[in-house]
Amino acid sequence: MRRAGWSNRELSGHRQVRTLGARVELTRHFCQRWLHKAALYDPAQLEDAFDKFFTLFVAYNRLYFHTAQVSGRAERRDRLKATRLFPEVIGHEFLWQKLTEGVGTADVQTLGRLIGPSGSFFLISGADPDTPDANRNADLGRRLNSRSHRVAIEAVLEYLYQVRCNMFHGSKGFEARQLQLLQPCLRCLERIVMAGLERIGVAV
Repeated sequence: MRRAGWSNRELSGHRQVRTLGARVELTRHFCQRWLHKAALYDPAQLEDAFDKFFTLFVAYNRLYFHTAQVSGRAERRDRLKATRLFPEVIGHEFLWQKLTEGVGTADVQTLGRLIGPSGSFFLISGADPDTPDANRNADLGRRLNSRSHRVAIEAVLEYLYQVRCNMFHGSKGFEARQLQLLQPCLRCLERIVMAGLERIGVAV
């Protein structure tokens, strides 16, 4: 039954706002629980660093699926939801500001250096999983240092997503030197999740 004084269009809009508000609160609650879990890990320990990254990525996964749903923008590929659609909805400049606020670009520069020509890591492999695709790794490293915040933040998200893929599929070595890469990744990923949580109620 229609409420007195409300048109069908107004009722429909009211329901949409109420539904969106409920989705936002569910997403916030979900992500905050996983952030709390992530805070229990010690990133100085290799096992904890791996577990903390996965835990933070659960929250990020929820965030980029949430933004895809509420924005109404169709994108079936998970990677593009995480690396292109999410910053489009939340805001490239906003994400870059929150990523570098108070800490500068040191972590981003470290991530680029680690996969650069003189670095000891690679994220993207060639035909052989144990052999790096030198061109694609170098290109990602260059984009991390772009003067364009749009390009740079998308490169950071691509970097984090690729680390997630390598860890999930077992191709990332479980050795102490991985802390060089995981620790700046953890700091970047946590800042991005916090930025996303700050904006999900308004950036749709």
